[in-house]
Amino acid sequence: MNSRRHLQAIVVALALLLAGVYAIPALSAPAVQTNLLQNPGFEAGSLSGWETWAVANNGGDTGDRCLNWVRPTFTVSSSSVNSGGYAAYYYTESASHNAGLLQTVSVTPGAHLRFSISARAISADANYQNNDYTAVQIGIDPNGGRDASSASIVWSPVNYPMGGYSQFFVEATAAGSQVTVF
Repeated sequence: MNSRRHLQAIVVALALLLAGVYAIPALSAPAVQTNLLQNPGFEAGSLSGWETWAVANNGGDTGDRCLNWVRPTFTVSSSSVNSGGYAAYYYTESASHNAGLLQTVSVTPGAHLRFSISARAISADANYQNNDYTAVQIGIDPNGGRDASSASIVWSPVNYPMGGYSQFFVEATAAGSQVTVF
């Protein structure tokens, strides 16, 4: 039996470059923006400063067409970058994933923040034709929480960056002294 006919074969690569959380003063003239992230463009050649997260259901979620969410492999690569020398890369083979990277940073309570990245995705069905399974979003938890399923997270619109890199951004106001970006 051909597993590709019965199990969606999805390989997803998400490359994040020039990631940044910027504090934007609300009532001042154009100000110098400060990148608050550690290793924002992965130029350390590693995931240093970032943590991985993943939802695994092993076929248990019947409400989702991807019935086999698994934890992807996370790495940094120097191929297929948008700019700079490195990009974060994560993928699964013959399975799907709901996963990403996160980083918690210290901020001034009440600061208006903007998180921005460039991302691209690769997804394939059995014939490497279907590209609607690659929903990509970024988010900010203004409370500094680390649960990617939290209702507190302010998410960007969903995008399907299949043709190349797309720019993503989301803005939020810090509720406390830490925020987490996803």
